Amino acid sequence: MELTSLTYYVAVVQEKSITKAAVKLFISKQALSHVIKKLEEELDVPLFVRTPQGVELTSAGLRFYEYAIEMGKSWKACVNDIHKTKKPHTTELRVGFGYMSYLLWSREIDEDFARLHPHISLTTVGRLSKELLVELDNNRLDAVITCMQGDQHARYEKTLIQQRPLYVLVPSDNPMASKHVITPYDLNGMKLIYSDSGARFMQEMQAFFEELGLSIQVCLTPAGNFFASLKQARDVGGVLLTNDVFRQVAPSIDGFKIIPFQHKGAGELPETRIYALSAKGAPLSSALRQFIEYFYAALLTV
Repeated sequence: MELTSLTYYVAVVQEKSITKAAVKLFISKQALSHVIKKLEEELDVPLFVRTPQGVELTSAGLRFYEYAIEMGKSWKACVNDIHKTKKPHTTELRVGFGYMSYLLWSREIDEDFARLHPHISLTTVGRLSKELLVELDNNRLDAVITCMQGDQHARYEKTLIQQRPLYVLVPSDNPMASKHVITPYDLNGMKLIYSDSGARFMQEMQAFFEELGLSIQVCLTPAGNFFASLKQARDVGGVLLTNDVFRQVAPSIDGFKIIPFQHKGAGELPETRIYALSAKGAPLSSALRQFIEYFYAALLTV
């Protein structure tokens, strides 16, 4: 017995006519009569009494109709339940966040992204940019998010997500700590500490200072150990250049004051930029584009 046969049987009962039911079901009268006859043979009982006006149920036919209705309902419930448990097609996306950029990707942002993009299965990790690039090279990541401007980035496709303003971390006992903003001229004759992963960025900064006729010594510090950078700044009597990412994730540091670096009127100063690095020559996947667009919008609210 097939489910289709039950559906046909119910239609005949409800229409009280094989002819009318055949029209409703878009099949021939002969084909429908064959289905009904086969049901009666399987059950070994007559289901209908044929009359000039149509068909009438026998007692066995009425009982079978009740079962047919229940079996139809059970089948629909089964189909609905299976559809609910069926997992939608998902796209895997693996993104690595370098240095402090990962701190901008909070648990709340992650949950919101999952809610808005249920078709994307996102995995995120946070490590040093140079370690993440190795994983990107070995196809273990689809993209790396970094705000460090390294020479090696030329090997990848770079998608700018956002530019971030610069800040200066000044030891609290430094006279400059009383300022509300710090200009390039305030740094004349000082030592400026910055992560060595941003060596190229600091070359641009050095050229900027030289154009202004300022003497500023750049001291690079190993990436990934921010507190060692703070210690170096205090030990050499310098200040630490950082970006808006740090100001957002660590608005205060004991013994230091975070002050905006104001350069308007002094020339074109390079700002730190948050990039998404992906494989050279490969078009951005739809999932990665959606991730970048989402992260860009999320950063506007940070």
